This record gives sequence, C-alpha cells and structure tokens, in this order.
Amino acid sequence: MSYRAVIALNRLLFAGLFIVLCFVPTVYLTGYGITTEDSAQFITRRASPMFLGLAYMMWAIRSLDPSPARRALTDGTALLLLGIAATGLYSLATGAVGPKILVGVAVEIPFAAALLSVRNKAP
Repeated sequence: MSYRAVIALNRLLFAGLFIVLCFVPTVYLTGYGITTEDSAQFITRRASPMFLGLAYMMWAIRSLDPSPARRALTDGTALLLLGIAATGLYSLATGAVGPKILVGVAVEIPFAAALLSVRNKAP
C-alpha cells in the first residue's frame, strides 16, 4: 500500500474516532461493555480532541518526503495505536471490558503496522 493511502486511512480512522468520542460517547462505551456513567462520558469526550489532532497531523504530513520529522510522526502514531491495542488487551484480560474490544485491537494493530511499513516510502 502506498504512503499516501496509509496516511489517508489513518486520517479517516482518527477523524471517525473524534466524531464518535465527542458526539456519541455512549456508542463507543457500550460497544465495549462499559457503563456510560457521566464520568466515563466526560473522559471519553475529553480524549476526543486528541484524535482530531492526529487526523490533522496525518493530513499535514500526507505529501512530505521521507525525513526524520515525518518518521517521528509516523512512528509515534504507530506507537500510540499499539499502546491503545495493548491497553485494550489488558482490559480484556482483567475483565474491565468485553470481547468486543478485540474488534478495536484488530483495527489498531494493522493500522500501526501499515504506518511502520511505509514510514520511509516517498509520498
């Protein structure tokens, strides 16, 4: 897959997460079997701008030639996705969430791998 395609897919993922987390956090929370208390909704909404920022960063680097800065952004984003996947697996192992978290993990790991595979390709 091309660099631009991977970046575009990540941009769409992050923009979609921003919309869901910000505007309908209960959909996200209940999907993983988490109660939708006010505190959970607050934290979910509070985290949503992070994904908007990531979507913007993906848009901003879409045409950059390989460089240390571009690699740092793609590697950091891949690390973020792998970290989210790891926390999902940990939460499943401890019983904090249901098995539907594996759907998220099944998206996060390939997206991270795709970023790492194209980090040195020309746009």
